[in-house]
Amino acid sequence: ERLKQLYENKNQKIFVSPVFNSLDPYAQKKTKVCCDYYNFCMYLEKILPKLTSLSVPIRKNKAKTFTELLIAELSKKITTESVFIGNSSIIRTCDNNWAQSSTNTPQRIFSNRGVSGIDGNIATISGIAFQSRVHTIGMIGDMTFLHDCNSLNLIKKSDVPITLCVINNKGGRIFESFYTYLDKETLVSHFVSPHTCSIKTLSEAFDITSVSVDTSTSVTKLIDTILEPKTKCIEINAMNDASI
Repeated sequence: ERLKQLYENKNQKIFVSPVFNSLDPYAQKKTKVCCDYYNFCMYLEKILPKLTSLSVPIRKNKAKTFTELLIAELSKKITTESVFIGNSSIIRTCDNNWAQSSTNTPQRIFSNRGVSGIDGNIATISGIAFQSRVHTIGMIGDMTFLHDCNSLNLIKKSDVPITLCVINNKGGRIFESFYTYLDKETLVSHFVSPHTCSIKTLSEAFDITSVSVDTSTSVTKLIDTILEPKTKCIEINAMNDASI
């Protein structure tokens, strides 16, 4: 009944968030509703038929993102490889996907402690490969890659195959979820720090075989490429707002 009243008031604004006590990034006075976006739209469909056309696109987008599907499917394929998970968004996505499976989870998973930030992750991956002596897969974000790209020389010199999977969504997108109270200009310039760097080109500068893929590449084909025991760098281009 309350939502119907809000709908009748054309000037009323509603702020919907699945996180309790989250702040409106635009700092506007609105009625707050704590609810999952998808379920909220489904509820609106039932009580407000006029909004059906608005909620349908959101319903269609409920499917997992390209990178989430990749991680979920990788967990079914990785058996003997060592896996390193980078900090920031990527480790949260892996945790969300792999926590739902008690059987299909990589046997050897490594990560740096959270307070170390994104420094030195590529060097860490090379060290894991050196010690484990098995094909090592590193899954990191683009900012993590850029912070430690000099360590690509260690990857090149490794006598154990290393695959770097770099999720490139053009910046530190995790901050868009943390600092929602900041104005967009400050958020982008001080935290997200968008870039136009080519992960593929930087890797090739170190004479590392590299490939750049996007959603036009099938997940199955991409997984086969990742699991091939050869040293390489795979730039996975994700949407700017994709959850990794």
